Amino acid sequence: MQHSASSASLSPNTMSSPSSLASAAKQVHPSMKLSMENSSLGSAEFKSLLDQLPQHLFEEGAAEHLQAAANVMETLDAYSDALQSACAQIDASSSILGSEPPPASSAAMELPPVPSMPLKRMDCFPPDSVQDFKHVLYNLLADNFNDPSHNTFVQPITIKENGEVRSGFRFNPSEDPDKRIPELYAQHIKKARLDWEDTSSVFIQDLYRYYMRACVELMSKYFEKRDKYTYLYDDVMLFVPSESLEEAETRIKAMKSRARKKRKMSFSP
Repeated sequence: MQHSASSASLSPNTMSSPSSLASAAKQVHPSMKLSMENSSLGSAEFKSLLDQLPQHLFEEGAAEHLQAAANVMETLDAYSDALQSACAQIDASSSILGSEPPPASSAAMELPPVPSMPLKRMDCFPPDSVQDFKHVLYNLLADNFNDPSHNTFVQPITIKENGEVRSGFRFNPSEDPDKRIPELYAQHIKKARLDWEDTSSVFIQDLYRYYMRACVELMSKYFEKRDKYTYLYDDVMLFVPSESLEEAETRIKAMKSRARKKRKMSFSP
């Protein structure tokens, strides 16, 4: 009667895994010590366990589940043997090839080290200290430096021509420079808000074109106009990362117009 009660508690649903088999076996034979719950039982030990189980387990159809579990254990043993063999081959190959990595090339060794800390954020000139359009351009380049996304209005560029590397800046064509350039010129140079006006007015449209020409003429005095939205520095850069506003102000004030520099070069011996 005791065997019948134990076998009745075993069903196919409870015999679906080695851990549940071990639990079921303990219900019938509590004195058995199973290591399956710790995943350390091999297929040979599992078969030995089958031989130790009471016969009444096989009367309730559990034999199929126990045999299936034994087959799974044999498959796991086979995979384990294959994995150990592969690891042994890798170790043998490593000993032949050597464990030292190949030396880095001399070019890579000459690269500057990557800084451990990012560059600090750049300050912008406050609105009350903006004296000319170079301050406006400096602030826009500082905005790009602090947030170098593709949507910034003014972006730094570097080109190489005739073996010479030149730097400059470029207005982002996707940010409608034909509208924003005259608006910035009007706001900071003329102290007027062109962007607040009705753009459908013919008079306002003429102001946009007038301020655009005036701003392009002003920028061309200090930078080489390469195309509609691109300007290159001659010798002094407008924006230098990691410098202070005082240093930037000193450099901007010392910038000479391109015409003045040409006159000076023509009079030099």
